[in-house]
Amino acid sequence: MIARLEGYLLIPHELLHVLGYRLVGKRCTYRWGDRRVTPVGPLTRSEQLVGLLFPFAVCMVVWLLLLPLPVLAFLAGGLTWAIISTTLSGMVLLYASASVGDLRQAYLLLYHQEAHEQTPLDWLFWPVLTERTRGLQTSALIIMVGLILLYVSYLVLR
Repeated sequence: MIARLEGYLLIPHELLHVLGYRLVGKRCTYRWGDRRVTPVGPLTRSEQLVGLLFPFAVCMVVWLLLLPLPVLAFLAGGLTWAIISTTLSGMVLLYASASVGDLRQAYLLLYHQEAHEQTPLDWLFWPVLTERTRGLQTSALIIMVGLILLYVSYLVLR
């Protein structure tokens, strides 16, 4: 069930992969809820890199565009908009973290390595590789609840 939910949450990410492959003129297959886009036919290394890295590049550009908004909103006197824009930019950055596997694949592709070889990005997979995801999920849930409570307390005390 969690894997299926994860697949549905990643639909925008995977659609960015599809768009990346379409930008270089290649066809690919994708089914709603899947966690992978499969290119149809052979790809050059540059076409693979564009398809792999397009979601990360889009997320980072959006994040860089949103980055000054909290400061501008705060200076304009809108603390509520500052909090909302900070949360939004944080969510975009968090969504960019869905590209860690793509970054690892791109590294392997650039340096002509096999999937089982070590990369500098492997420390990002530590919870997954060591099967300690329960603690990671609990920590993420506690942080999310804390942020929600902080925002609600701000709205109440305002």
